[in-house]
Amino acid sequence: MRSSAVVIPSPSQPILPENGVFAQSMLKLFRARTHAHEASKIWELGVERHYKAATGETVELPYDIWEFLASPPVFVETALSIGDCIRNLRSSLDYLVSEMARSVGLPDNQTIFPFAVDRSNLEASFNAPVEGDKHRKGRKAGAIFELSKHYPRLKSIISKKIQPYDAKNGANVSGDLLRRVITSDNFDKHRLMIPAIDSTQNVIMKFTDGSVIKGGTLIGAPFRPDRGHFLRKDSFFSVDMVFEAPDGLAGLPVTATLANACDLVDKIIQIFRSTFARDVARFSRAK
Repeated sequence: MRSSAVVIPSPSQPILPENGVFAQSMLKLFRARTHAHEASKIWELGVERHYKAATGETVELPYDIWEFLASPPVFVETALSIGDCIRNLRSSLDYLVSEMARSVGLPDNQTIFPFAVDRSNLEASFNAPVEGDKHRKGRKAGAIFELSKHYPRLKSIISKKIQPYDAKNGANVSGDLLRRVITSDNFDKHRLMIPAIDSTQNVIMKFTDGSVIKGGTLIGAPFRPDRGHFLRKDSFFSVDMVFEAPDGLAGLPVTATLANACDLVDKIIQIFRSTFARDVARFSRAK
């Protein structure tokens, strides 16, 4: 038996820059990686616990393997860590531009890392707010525009290099995935992102009554073994989790997606450090 979900390793403490520039973003990313590790570990341990019950190795008998497949209790606990991971990833990106805003005396609570459906809308967020524009109103509408006056390369780095918009509108794969993951934070604000079982995995399940499921899927299998008939030790029992919602993530493997998103945010931090850190330090000293 194995859970095919990738177990994300526990992260090491980041080595922060001596001048402290973008250190808060690095710490938020570290927290995101910690929650991603928690989500993958909770799932792995939950699958292992249920597998042992299904093979008769624990006192949780009689046991029905289909009860786990329908609504395992580890789902809710995993969802909490998924949401915490995504919120910290979003904060890590917001902290980058907020720190840049502080360095030049702009309000840091008005500047957020921009995302959009397409490149034209993304680039429009760097323009001065237009009176009557219903899409860019409120106190945050002109914040990234004001910041780009002090950091003229900001627009090009975000819109052309990072590309946080939809792939069907021309973004690279990384930018598209980043947008899907980070903006799912809006979904998590209102309800848990409870994962689902990946029902596409082929399995070989052998039961102590001689019954076998070979191939097919765990969900909707053609028969249901009687209580008291357990999985044999040589069964291949692979259970992974995928996003069920929101639509932008539905069907994607949870652990691999979180791991990729953490790596993408790490790369963005490195881009900002190599491009803007010196100016952030200089502007901060000059205040």
